[in-house]
Amino acid sequence: MTHYLTPSPKEVREKEKQDFLASVGWDKAHIAFLSGDCSFRTYHRLSDKISKRTVLLMDAPAPHEDTAAFERVGKLLEGYGLRAPEILASDHEKGLLLIEDFGDKTFTNCLNRGMNPKPLYDNAVNVLLHLHKSFSTDDTSEEPLNQYDDVALLEEANLFLDWYCPHWIRQELSDAAKQSYQEILLGLFPLARNVPQSLVL
Repeated sequence: MTHYLTPSPKEVREKEKQDFLASVGWDKAHIAFLSGDCSFRTYHRLSDKISKRTVLLMDAPAPHEDTAAFERVGKLLEGYGLRAPEILASDHEKGLLLIEDFGDKTFTNCLNRGMNPKPLYDNAVNVLLHLHKSFSTDDTSEEPLNQYDDVALLEEANLFLDWYCPHWIRQELSDAAKQSYQEILLGLFPLARNVPQSLVL
């Protein structure tokens, strides 16, 4: 009798990534893990030794992430005159994107190197001002953005309970404390609706 080992989900995912990279000619590149963020997305930097070019592989597995939405928002930002990473290749079904590498000059790295924070945050505020002035709720694009309703707002606010409390203050709040936190938020939500609707970024 022949026995076959079933590949683990991690092995299946690794093969999907390798197949994707092979299909776009980046399977021979050096791969270095960069980071994740407060989501299911992770990033790897691919380096081509011959051309010295680098790109990023975004691993954003469905159904937790939506790479098509990521691409759609990038195009929306470009339409407002802002810079978003160019999408070089995509497999939305598998949740994989090959995107432009903006490099390591992030706010965190700049601040850690002693750069004056004022110009950085002045630029950030100016970008947000430009974004909100450019955004229109009358956008008639074929795929409109999702509404940032109370359900979405509460889901985002609950990240404080799911991520910050256990990982930073090393404290798991009681059910009563969580309920009190959510009741306070829900009482404040009507105030959030008193400002003009804009893009959440």
